[in-house]
Amino acid sequence: MREIIYIHLPTFHLKMQIQAEPDLAGKPLILEEHGFVKAASPEALMVGILPGSRANAARHYLGLESRPYNPEYSRKGATVFWEILSRFSPLVEPDSFDGAFVDLTGCGNASALAAKLAATIWDTLGLISNIGRAQNKFLAKIAAAEANSYRQRYRFSSFIKAIYPGSERSFLAGLPVSTLWPLDAKITRKLTSLGLYTIGEVAEVPLDKLFKEFGADAQRLADLCRGVDPEPVRALYPPPQIVYRHNFLEGCTDKEPLISVLKQLAAKVAAALDRSVRQARCLTLLLATEDGEIEQERWLRNPTANSSALAYKAIDLLNACLITSPIYEVSLCAGELQLAIGEQLGFFAELAKVEKEQTMDELLLSIKDRFGLDSIDLAKAYTPPRRELILSRYYH
Repeated sequence: MREIIYIHLPTFHLKMQIQAEPDLAGKPLILEEHGFVKAASPEALMVGILPGSRANAARHYLGLESRPYNPEYSRKGATVFWEILSRFSPLVEPDSFDGAFVDLTGCGNASALAAKLAATIWDTLGLISNIGRAQNKFLAKIAAAEANSYRQRYRFSSFIKAIYPGSERSFLAGLPVSTLWPLDAKITRKLTSLGLYTIGEVAEVPLDKLFKEFGADAQRLADLCRGVDPEPVRALYPPPQIVYRHNFLEGCTDKEPLISVLKQLAAKVAAALDRSVRQARCLTLLLATEDGEIEQERWLRNPTANSSALAYKAIDLLNACLITSPIYEVSLCAGELQLAIGEQLGFFAELAKVEKEQTMDELLLSIKDRFGLDSIDLAKAYTPPRRELILSRYYH
């Protein structure tokens, strides 16, 4: 049985804006995007300003602070948010800056992990969480929306709403068809035009009739109305590549400043790898010049997150480039990332047998602590029977 959660941070964008401008704390505040209110502080909500309303009307309230939504503030906070999630599971799929799916299957007790995750986010970012827990992504996201209504109604700091196996259809029955979030809006509009307003009503419609109305989308629609969603949580974080760039406004032709920049970029890449508990197996240098782009790529003999090793390899890549015109941008990319939990025992230099066994035990405990007791199966070494050994001497 899968254990999937969807976690949403309802005050995320406002918190990121207030971190950038601390003087806004405690004031009625709205964030605007394309003429509409994207987010509103509790003080703004109290006077009736809701997300989605027109920003022009909201500005008439006396003492209201208004700021344009800055995605860069949210992007920085989202990196911290997703990094926290990746400590609990290797399968993290960001849905937006303030929401993500996490597959906790095999990582331990999902209920306890969800509660610990909410506490960690509060301690690190000072943000409340709405968490939905279910067997699939569709139900988990709907449960998170229900968690938000429960949290507001009973004034909880964070809330976890779970949908248990066997209760899916009863949970979905009374919800409006607009809740079928993976489907195109055209489908939900057509459902209401047919007089089907709730998910329970759609679930009662025979499949052949749905096929007549919706064609290839009918099976997907019927499955969702029964709470069935086979879509897996895709591991989208940490990213498959880590890239840092530096721009030269007037162009650069000397190698010394280039080498200095490469060392700085290598340090940033190494820090990002260290935060994500990853190592790079491939390094790519990209130079943007007046005559076009120059690209050099190398696979690393040993995966690393070491700043000095990355800088050394980056300079090696630079020396391999034929530069004939000024450089305006330098990009350093770490790719083919792999989890850096530990090393194989064979790589430990001169450790004694007892020390190797202790190191292995510590490594196994750390993996079990992070990914659950069922994450490792210990197997006995295979010893061939005597008859097999004798036959192997004659036929090999």
